[in-house]
Amino acid sequence: MYAVSHSSGCVYHLTLGALTGSTYDVEEAGCTVTATSLTAFLHRLRDRLAHAVGEQRASLNQQGGEEGSSRKRGNR
Repeated sequence: MYAVSHSSGCVYHLTLGALTGSTYDVEEAGCTVTATSLTAFLHRLRDRLAHAVGEQRASLNQQGGEEGSSRKRGNR
């Protein structure tokens, strides 16, 4: 779970806590700064997603190329 601080603007990754109603109780060890602003967090998230999509496309293209090669060899 992630949270944005109203006072600092930092984005925190919350772990080892408990959600009670609208309050998330967490000890200091379960709270780490992920980004210094929501904008920075969203940019990092977008970059990671774009990288993962690119790797998936490359993997699928490689698999498609291998299947096409084996089909061509079988037709000869």
